[in-house]
Amino acid sequence: MERPQITKRSPVEATHTVEQAFGTIIRHNFDYILAWEPLAHDGHDIEGVHQVRVGFRRMRSALTVFRRAIPREVTRELGNEMRWVAGSMGPARDVDVFLDEGLQQMHGLIPMPQGEERLTLHAKAYQEQAYDQVRETLDSERYRRFKSQLDAWLKEKTWRKMMKEPAKLERLDKPILKFAGKVLEKHMARVMGDGEEIDRLPSEELHQLRIDGKKLRYATEFFRPLFPEKRCEAFIGELKKVQDLLGIMNDVAVLPGLLEDVLKDIEDPEAHGYAGAALGWRAHEFETLRGQLPERWGHFLAAPLPWAESRKRTGRQD
Repeated sequence: MERPQITKRSPVEATHTVEQAFGTIIRHNFDYILAWEPLAHDGHDIEGVHQVRVGFRRMRSALTVFRRAIPREVTRELGNEMRWVAGSMGPARDVDVFLDEGLQQMHGLIPMPQGEERLTLHAKAYQEQAYDQVRETLDSERYRRFKSQLDAWLKEKTWRKMMKEPAKLERLDKPILKFAGKVLEKHMARVMGDGEEIDRLPSEELHQLRIDGKKLRYATEFFRPLFPEKRCEAFIGELKKVQDLLGIMNDVAVLPGLLEDVLKDIEDPEAHGYAGAALGWRAHEFETLRGQLPERWGHFLAAPLPWAESRKRTGRQD
């Protein structure tokens, strides 16, 4: 089964209103999910589940990005369903990363070949179970109903029926450029706050930085067509480098729980022994990556803000 050719690039235009941009972003990512869904169901290419989850994360981020215009109570039900679908695919994605990246990276480096082989077999068996859960979700009536509701919600602009106050409805008709600049400034401020003293942050605060950094990146990508391309490319590129480090560190942080699930009720001393060695190996890697964070973070903070020029065009002064 071939991978779909649909692009992630945002279709937002500078002439859009806030409402038009919102609907365009949600629809684009909904179409993206539908395009990757058959590959996720098939299960032979791990990119399928990954990209479906990315599409859901991006849609959920869009609900947050536009919350100043479309309040939480209007999107809560759909947001909860998006969280449910993506969450049901979490175990599959975690074990995919472990098999495709974690074990491959350690292959042959820990002198326990039998343990490595045994753990790999157990992880693949767990992977099959995880993909059964993915297929159960995608085949469910609940998921079919969610897709139908979301499609109708977008076509009928149901949020307008739920937002009856004239002042709230007026926000939907405002130009997207100024709105985008304010949203990006807010997300940037949150990320900068998260990253203070980045070389000393405990694991749970690094996790929050990773989440907020991802939201900032998605928001910047949503509004990328509105700002200078070179600035966007540089800013997103530096942010992605920080995210990549934090992502690997998060994979290490979730590994104990994943291995516990993989080896649950399994009595296999060699597999358990290799799992313990793997945890030690990845813990050392975690600290190595932590040491690289300050430099990466500094490069990110030095990147010009893509939306800075829009402040002048919209009359904003620093």
